[in-house]
Amino acid sequence: MNGITQAFFFLTLWLVMGIGFLSKATELRRQGKSWADALTSIEALLFYLSLLAPFVLVIHRNVPL
Repeated sequence: MNGITQAFFFLTLWLVMGIGFLSKATELRRQGKSWADALTSIEALLFYLSLLAPFVLVIHRNVPL
C-alpha cells in the first residue's frame, strides 16, 4: 500500500471507530452511567486499537528482522 492509501485507510478507520465509540458513550450517558463506563466499553477498546494501529504499522515496517 502506498502512503495515500494508508492515510485514507486509517482516517476511515478512526472515523468509523470514533462514531461507534461516541454512539456507545451517548447511550451509556442516557442510561445514567458514568463516562468511565464508556471509556471501558468494547467500543472504546476498538477505538484505542484503531489509534495504535498506525504506530504499530510504522514500527513493523521500519524494524529489520
